[in-house]
Formats: sequence, C-alpha cells, structure tokens
Amino acid sequence: TRIMISTRSGNTPAPDDTWSPWSETEDFASATFVARSPAARFLQYRLRLDGTAEAFPSLDAIRLYYAEANQPPAITTLEAKPIPRERNKDEAPRRSGPVNSAPGSATRAIELTWKAEDPDGDPLAYTVEIQRGGSDRWHVLEERLSGGSFRIDTIGLPDGPARFRVTADDRDGNWRGYERTHARTTNWLTIDNTPPEIVALEWDR
Repeated sequence: TRIMISTRSGNTPAPDDTWSPWSETEDFASATFVARSPAARFLQYRLRLDGTAEAFPSLDAIRLYYAEANQPPAITTLEAKPIPRERNKDEAPRRSGPVNSAPGSATRAIELTWKAEDPDGDPLAYTVEIQRGGSDRWHVLEERLSGGSFRIDTIGLPDGPARFRVTADDRDGNWRGYERTHARTTNWLTIDNTPPEIVALEWDR
C-alpha cells in the first residue's frame, strides 16, 4: 500500500487559471512532505491512496506548516560626521582630518550614525566597511554591530578619499538561506592626518 500526494497553489480563494499546475505526484510514505508548488496565499493538495482488498491505507489528518516570505530590512538614513579632537589651549591650531571639519580643529575620528527598520520586526545586525579611492574592494571594519552608530579612528588609515558602507542583515531572525540584507553608502570623504611640512626656507637679508 502507499499514499501519494501532489499540490498546486494560487492567490485566489478558489482555484482558477492563475493557479499553478499540479506538481508531480510524490510518495507520502515518510509522513512528511515539502510542497514543490510556487509560494502563494493558498495551497491545495491531492491524495491518492493505493491498496488492495486485503490491505488499504488510511489517513486521519494532515497538518500544514508554512513560513511567511521574509521582507528585507531598510537603512533609512546614514550620516558621517567628523569628530574634532580636544586640543590643549597652548597647542597651535592645525588643519587635519577629513574635509568639512572645522578650521583649526584636529579631527581624529569619524562617527557613523544610521537608522534602520525591518517590516517583520526581525532583530538586525550591522557590518561597517570602508572603500579607498581608486579601489573596487571593500574592507570590513566591524561586524555584528547591534546599535545605530560606530566611531572610526582615522589615525591608522592612509590619507586620501574614502567612503563607508553599512549593511543591515536579519539573519538572527530567520532560517539560513532566508535572510535578507540592505546596504547604504556615505559620500566620499577625504582623510588627511598628515600635517604640513616645511621643506625649504629662504629669506632676504
């Protein structure tokens, strides 16, 4: 004896021409079955019970389990702000750090702040990356952040243009393979931590 099953799916309460065709009939002997029909609002199953006069299968109940389609998160805002370094009152002013820092300040850090949301309410984690000017590669600065901000010390970074990318993922709230991501990138900034240098000095007597 054996029990065979096939399914079809659609988005209307009653099956019509918009529904998928019946899937291939599969053996239901293991008592578990994964529907092969396309994802939709409604699912219909069809059973075939094969037996003999002496032995015939029976089925008392079927229980269906489903998961709603995971919607991606969204980073709605992303800002990069230079953080001036506090200077002793006797220290001479110097221009240093990313562009747009205030004259006379010595910027040593950039603070990234962002806001994100997930329509399913999944917990989000964030990855921060940097891309150098003239390169297509992104380098990870930090992973699995849970907050909405990250401070970057620019001392260890080479001078020149750079931009930052924050990626949100909802893997902690979904099965592997069903997680979704969303990324947002800052504008280009100029990192300049090298002070000016006098290479020659001349004067007239």
